[in-house]
Amino acid sequence: MTFVAWTLLILGCREIPFDPDVAPRFVVSDTGPDSGVVDHGDGTWSYPTPADFDPAAVVEVGPVTWAYVDQARFSFTPEPTREETYVAKAERAVPLREHLLGSMRLDVEGRQWVAVAVDDQYAADLVAQAAAASVEQVDDPDHAIVPPEDRMEQPGEVVTWFPQSWTTGDCDGAGGLFPTAGDNHYFDDEDSRLAVATSASPRQNTIVDVRVNDRTQCTGVILRDRFVLTAAHCLFDASDHPLDPGALTVVRLDKVGQAIHPVSEATVSPWFAPACTDPGDDYALVELVDPLDAPFSDMDLSSLPEDSLRWLETVHNVALPASAPGCVSNISTSGLAMRRYTQTGGPLGSMTDQRVNLKMDAGPGHSGSPVYYCPEGDDDVCTGDETGFVIAVWSGWNGFTTTHVGARASRFRDWAIALMDGW
Repeated sequence: MTFVAWTLLILGCREIPFDPDVAPRFVVSDTGPDSGVVDHGDGTWSYPTPADFDPAAVVEVGPVTWAYVDQARFSFTPEPTREETYVAKAERAVPLREHLLGSMRLDVEGRQWVAVAVDDQYAADLVAQAAAASVEQVDDPDHAIVPPEDRMEQPGEVVTWFPQSWTTGDCDGAGGLFPTAGDNHYFDDEDSRLAVATSASPRQNTIVDVRVNDRTQCTGVILRDRFVLTAAHCLFDASDHPLDPGALTVVRLDKVGQAIHPVSEATVSPWFAPACTDPGDDYALVELVDPLDAPFSDMDLSSLPEDSLRWLETVHNVALPASAPGCVSNISTSGLAMRRYTQTGGPLGSMTDQRVNLKMDAGPGHSGSPVYYCPEGDDDVCTGDETGFVIAVWSGWNGFTTTHVGARASRFRDWAIALMDGW
């Protein structure tokens, strides 16, 4: 998808209704008329283009060639995304080249780039190398194949869902299927989440806090020493503008090495469009300015086909919810995340090539958190130091249709590997 098409898709989406009394404002600091940035006079600003920068230049990074588009516009007072509406599309297999082309990247200078060319052999080699090094077993003949469930929705159907980015909310317990801001969402009216300490398992230590202006926005998971996976909507505001990468930080919670890491770039799916995003396109890679200090814990991306996912009896999740069991606030007076919560759920619900129905508890702050399993030993029982494989990235609440929903990792695994391992 070209940048023009991407922009038209955004403009074709409806306005997001937003109540300023419901969600907190992420006030931008160090930007304004006297800060050296470009004030567009409509509530947005941009970084100026350096005089020595050639906008016609292209940059080759690994197997991908990137072309400069323009300077991104940021909101002076960005608000968290509260609602998304999309038109369900038919399923189809997407070649890696097509998946990489049109991907959007935003760097810390505020420059937007689009992927315009791909070295197919280089990308394929990176994916093959990652597959050869993986401990995941894709095929398991000892498990029976469960017949597929019905689709989540039919192509052409208009669906609305609610991102679960961080909000403080009132936590008044009146949420239910139509929650007020900040309330927990429960599966079967029970909350199975448990607080985990900094001495938790290696998989739980992969979880990081994604912040905007030092305020928690979402959860993320470490995939490489410089790359964190999160939900794409976490990197945009309710006005459909991207968040300034310079205001983003990733906070490591395992108390090993440097805790706070500035972000240098963010890359999102070529089909992601703020305000009208299918949860299947709601994934992003955040690159850190400096690699994580060793030792650090990380996860990998699952390539399991649908038949294999259906026989998983147990899946896991770790996140930084704004409120947790019993609507207990997970925010201190300074606005910092205090606790991570882990939970173990039953089998996955309905799924497509793009999305997975998540039958687990969640609330604001779960966006970007991983749903994972451990293939070693007993397939899905995560004990010891087994490698965790991310099945899905949490997006949000999808009402009667799917309870909670997340982007399926096997769909974008090769895309992420080509970008991360070729960087």
